[in-house]
Amino acid sequence: MYLFKLQKNFDIKIEKNWMLLKTNSGTKMGKFKDPFTLFTIKNDKLYILNKKRLNLNIIYGLKNLLNGLNKQFSVKLNIVGLGYKINLIDPKTLVLHLGYSHTIKYELPHGIIMKHPKERVSTYLLIGDEYNKLKQVALNLINLKKPEPYKGKGIRYFNQIIKLKEGKKSNN
Repeated sequence: MYLFKLQKNFDIKIEKNWMLLKTNSGTKMGKFKDPFTLFTIKNDKLYILNKKRLNLNIIYGLKNLLNGLNKQFSVKLNIVGLGYKINLIDPKTLVLHLGYSHTIKYELPHGIIMKHPKERVSTYLLIGDEYNKLKQVALNLINLKKPEPYKGKGIRYFNQIIKLKEGKKSNN
C-alpha cells in the first residue's frame, strides 16, 4: 500500500495507467507503465493498493505529479564563456549566443519559463510545474553547448563541477 497526501479541493480520476488530477491551481495528467489496480481516498490522502509492487519510477512520478500541483520546480543553469549569453525575448522565447557563427532561437514548451536574476550575470532559472519536462528542457539547453573539458566554457547546471584537462605541455 502506498500513501500520498493531497491538497484540498481536488478531483482525481484513474483509468488503467492514466491519472488525471484537477485542482483550483490547474490540471495534471500522468501516464505510467503499470496500471493501478485499486485506490481509495480517505481524509485527503490517496492510497494505492497494487497486487504487485510498484517500481520506484511510478512512486517518484506520482510524487512529482502531486507536488507539481502545489509548487513550482526550478533548475539553475550557469553559462560560462566570453560572449556567451542568453537573451530573453519573452519568458518563453530564448535567443542563445554560444560562440557559433549564428544565433540559436529556442522556444520553451508550455508550462516552462526562464528568468534571469539580476544579481548574477551568468545564471538563469528555469521554472516549471512538471519535473520531468523541466529536466528535459535543461538537458536540451546544455546539449546546445556542453562544457568543454579544457576551459570549461558552455552551459551547465549551477553547482556542477567540471574537471578540466591539462593543456599541451611544451618541451622547453
